[in-house]
Amino acid sequence: IFFNIRVTVFVTDMPRYLSMGFLSRIKSSLQEYIIRQMDAFVTLTNYMDADLNPNHKPSVVIEGMVDVRAKCESNKGRRREKVCMYSGSIHKIYGIKKLLDSFLAMNNTDYILEIYGDGDYRAELVELAAKHDRIIYKGLVSRDVIVARQKQVALLINPRPSSYDYTQYSFPSKIMEYMLSGTPVLTTKLPGIPAEYDKYLYYFEDESIEAMANKMSEVLSMDYTECLRKASEAQSYVMNEKNNFLQMKKLLSIL
Repeated sequence: IFFNIRVTVFVTDMPRYLSMGFLSRIKSSLQEYIIRQMDAFVTLTNYMDADLNPNHKPSVVIEGMVDVRAKCESNKGRRREKVCMYSGSIHKIYGIKKLLDSFLAMNNTDYILEIYGDGDYRAELVELAAKHDRIIYKGLVSRDVIVARQKQVALLINPRPSSYDYTQYSFPSKIMEYMLSGTPVLTTKLPGIPAEYDKYLYYFEDESIEAMANKMSEVLSMDYTECLRKASEAQSYVMNEKNNFLQMKKLLSIL
């Protein structure tokens, strides 16, 4: 649009959720207006495309990607270590407190929960971990350590609440990272997660503490061979359908 140059915009976050205050809201509204004037769109979710691209200009949804060079180890014969894991930002808005409360309410008291990351819930998490042997806070560690550990635990959990409006416009990168590990994944059903992922993930159908505790207990009580089969299919799916080569081909298709 500028000087007859076609512009493709890659939107990773909605400006309206990146600012606070009256003046900031005016700024974000202006930013979104400008975005809507672009010639082509790359977005994270269909909701984002529908909002920013009402005139149906060329667009593609790329919710994320995995490196085609990533080492994918078979999970065949893997033993169930009685450990659940969360890795990522430990901000209150991401449901960390509810994850801890529901985990402690779970019947499977022989499992522990390992948490990796940093955020505004850190101080409370450290205090809680000091009181409960089943909660282990590992803090910030290297990505290599995270990836290796994801392949050893029984279950990877994403507790991000689905009720917030912003979840329509986001796809947590940890979902693909989790799936690539070959370990079963239990997550909230976020609006930004496409339906094509449903057969590879376990979902919290209800996000109350009791319901989440029951769902974790249910998944951890399932036949582990079947859980690993589903996790293996998830691993193959993201590697074969969501790798960086294929995702960039989608981008090239609209340029």
